[in-house]
This record gives sequence, C-alpha cells and structure tokens, in this order.
Amino acid sequence: MIDHSVFSTKESYNESIRHFKTVKELVRKIQAGSNPGDLLSPLLESGTVKRSQIPAICSAVLCGKFGYGVKSVNLRKSAILTEESAQMLARWRNIDLCLVYFENDEEGRVLNPKNPEQVRSFPSLQENNLLVVYALSQSQAGIGEIAAADFLEFVHGAPLKECADYTVRAKTADSGKPVSGSAVPKSKSDTARQGKEPGKKTDQIKKEPGKNKRSQQVGVTVSNELFHNGNVEAWKKILQSYHHTYKENTVNVYYDKEIVTDLNSLFEWGKVKRGTCILFDITGPEIHALVKLKNYLYEGASPRFEKFLIGQPNTIIKLF
Repeated sequence: MIDHSVFSTKESYNESIRHFKTVKELVRKIQAGSNPGDLLSPLLESGTVKRSQIPAICSAVLCGKFGYGVKSVNLRKSAILTEESAQMLARWRNIDLCLVYFENDEEGRVLNPKNPEQVRSFPSLQENNLLVVYALSQSQAGIGEIAAADFLEFVHGAPLKECADYTVRAKTADSGKPVSGSAVPKSKSDTARQGKEPGKKTDQIKKEPGKNKRSQQVGVTVSNELFHNGNVEAWKKILQSYHHTYKENTVNVYYDKEIVTDLNSLFEWGKVKRGTCILFDITGPEIHALVKLKNYLYEGASPRFEKFLIGQPNTIIKLF
C-alpha cells in the first residue's frame, strides 16, 4: 500500500513533485541514449538529486522501466577504476553500465565507469563496501545481468571478458531505443573473434562463389551456469527443426575459433560455461530466419532449454 502521508505537508509534496519531474526527464534522456551515470552524477553535485533518492531512482527507472540487469557485492578487495579501465570498458560498445557505490554506510555515489572524467575524480573502491552494478544490453534481453557479473569479476582482477554480445554495438533507431543489428567489423579477424549481431540483410549476407551465400557470424552467449548435455540436446532439436524447414541451408557452429562438427563435444569439453560466446553462421542459396534462429539458440543455451526437449529424439519440433 502506498503511504500518502508523504504528501501531507507542503514541503514533502513539493519535494515529491520535483522527484517525479526529475525522473521523467531522466527517462526521456535515457531513451535518447544517455548513460544514467552521466546524467545522475552532475545532478548529485548540484544538489538537484539527493543521494537518498538514488536507490529509488535506479530501481524504478533502470530496473523497472528499462530492464537493466543488476548485481551487487560487498567488495572482496580494494580496487581503483582508472582512465585505462574506462578505455578498456569502452570496448563493451553494446553494454550500458552504471555503478552505485556505497562508502562507509553513506548514501550511494553514481558513476559511468566508461567515462574517463568521472573515473578520474571517483574515490577508490574499498574492501567490504557495497558496489551495485546496473548493465543493459542494447540488443538482447538477459545479457545485462551476465555483463554486470562479469564487470564485478573485472573489478576483482579478472581479465575483461570480451564477447560479441558485449563488443558489437547494436544499431539504434531514430527513437533512441535499441534494436538488433550491428556495424560491419573492420576486418575479417574482428569478425572471427567477436561474432556478429544480425543487422540489415545487405549487411548480414556475404556472397560466396557460385550459388551459395554465407551470413555473417553471429554470437550466442551461454546464460546457463554450464552448457551441459541438456543445452546440447536443445541445440540439436533447434538445428534439426531449422534444417528440416530450410533443407538447402546449413548452419555452421564455431567455438574457440574452430568449427564444431559434433555438438556433443561442447558438452564433453566441459569448458563452455556461463558468459561464453558460441558463434554460428548460415550458408545456402538464400539466408533464412537468421534472427529467429539466434533467439532460439540463445534460449537453448539458457536455463530454459527444457522447452525444446519435447517428443521422441527423432521427433522434429516445428519452430520455423
């Protein structure tokens, strides 16, 4: 139940109105593509927003409105965010990041860790203090929370994880809302290393000699704790359905820069864990249902894989 007593005095009523106006303006600017940390930090410095408002704003706007993934942790050790780390994080072109840091039980400080100017004046992160990470993928639901967890590992000293779902920037429509798609990589080596998000048809298909065409490589991030036997069987069912519908096409799967000839090997290696990126492309006279296939494979690599394990092993499920 809402506590309407906050509107019982003129001062509290006016403060609530100012809060709602601020939130409305934040929503408009975030929709237009601005980073929440870049917006909130100067508002805190000017006193327009109080630190006590930050948890409510982040919960309502970032999580509730825009679907940011969130992870929080009491830091296992002290760390310093530097201009160098900001430059490294800038490679996560498809991930929007915002940090809220609570120091010595004080109200939260807000930071865009990709902004060198903010990082330069931000205090060092001290052991045991609370750090909350908000992360949003510009193209795919469910990736933000994984990226937030990977950022926390980076803060604790792990190498920065790079994957197509993090590094390949999604195209943005005029409205400022993210849509699927990406820019063409600068080189063939970039394409092989990073994978490819589906974009316009002219971008995602390369003509091959003869009749066949080949799509760009597309990255699928594993969101299950481990790409185990159930995920493998789900992928088999998905690919079986695709090949049944588009008989002239072939889906090629790649892991660790090598083509996968037997999907069971992904399970047998035991190295394909949460956050790992598996690549695939399609060859054939025409490229069909690339985006749809990616979405199914993403679900098959998630904890929701069981919905594909229906019928007998040889039963073809109708997905395409």
